[in-house]
Amino acid sequence: MPTKNSRFEEGFSIFYLTGFDEPYDFHISATENHSLWLIKRKNMNQYKNRYILKLMKGTSNEVISFTDFDEIYYLKFNYFFFEKYMSSYVYNDISFLINENSLKLSISEKLYVTIENICREIYYNISIENRANKFKIVGHLVSVLFYHLRDYIFDQRDIDIKNSRESEILLSFKKNLENHYKDLREGKAPYLFKVKDYGKEQNYHPNYLSKIIKKETGKPISSWIAEKTISEAKKLLNTDEQIQNIAYMLGFHEVSHFSKFFKSHTSISPSAYRENINQ
Repeated sequence: MPTKNSRFEEGFSIFYLTGFDEPYDFHISATENHSLWLIKRKNMNQYKNRYILKLMKGTSNEVISFTDFDEIYYLKFNYFFFEKYMSSYVYNDISFLINENSLKLSISEKLYVTIENICREIYYNISIENRANKFKIVGHLVSVLFYHLRDYIFDQRDIDIKNSRESEILLSFKKNLENHYKDLREGKAPYLFKVKDYGKEQNYHPNYLSKIIKKETGKPISSWIAEKTISEAKKLLNTDEQIQNIAYMLGFHEVSHFSKFFKSHTSISPSAYRENINQ
């Protein structure tokens, strides 16, 4: 069976497997790394869902058996790769996907082809020896891949999530989080949501929702809100928008409250942050 793969370096590697004429066992070592699987089945008529995408966070020593598959792309990455080759605002936009413990999606042929082309471009760039900035290029391509996946999930209603009801609650919360900040930027939301507001959006008691989010992600809703607010603020501070307007756009009715919030989480004022950017 033809197999192509890159070395795991700079926190990233990519495998390509094709030609599954008989069952094939893929051995995975125990790791804390993240992985993305893009899978195409052979027989279109036999399976309702021919195109599959899986995300996994960490694995134990295991063997995954494949039968009747046409081709598979397997991407492996860790936090070093994200921190070094992905901008912080991009990471915050797609972190809800990267940090999924296990997510399995039946995807459209259109999305499959889009992601397949990105994977081919990734493999081409990473296979060039001694190429300057090749991992920066790969970082941008991986970002584009996750944005395509993010938009697909937000547009799709019937998502096949492998785990439990808690995973569905978590994904709904992350969607609501993204949508709320989009509404803030567009002036459609009058104030910054608190925990109780997210509970109301999902028809859950705030304490119950907080318990689920903490269990699934290891951090409370308040941390998600703070991190997202800071991420949005930094993006806006990279523009020419006045700080006063940024404060209002993010639901702060007083600039002083926004400045105090920003400094408490970054140890620097919004104006000083902007000055550092422009230096």
